[in-house]
Amino acid sequence: AEREQLGLDENAQTADDVLDEAAAIQMEDLAAVDRSKNIVSNTIQVGENTMSKLEEDREKLEGIAEDIYEIQDNLSLAKKEMRMLVRRMARDNVFRVLMIIIVLAIAALVILAIIKKTQRPSAPSVKAPTFAPPFE
Repeated sequence: AEREQLGLDENAQTADDVLDEAAAIQMEDLAAVDRSKNIVSNTIQVGENTMSKLEEDREKLEGIAEDIYEIQDNLSLAKKEMRMLVRRMARDNVFRVLMIIIVLAIAALVILAIIKKTQRPSAPSVKAPTFAPPFE
């Protein structure tokens, strides 16, 4: 009815209609901007959390690297000590073998002395050469 009084077509929009539509579009745009702000805020929060976690991980990795260097130093020292221990053991084994040889040699001498003592011949098994008188 109002449109007819103003002489407008039914499809024609009034200024109030255009303003209402513009206001609705602005409200939608403002809602979209707010959603974008929330997304940006969430993204910033996730980035800050990620940065904090990366910093913690970096500190852990630095600690692990220090532990690895310490382990390498300990391994190097252990290798040196093992080499010295092997040398000592080899020297001790040589000493043991020599001692066993000496003990066996003494035992062999004792056994030979006992065997000779028990096997004294009553009569000589080899006769002494006799000299015959010269032929005349």
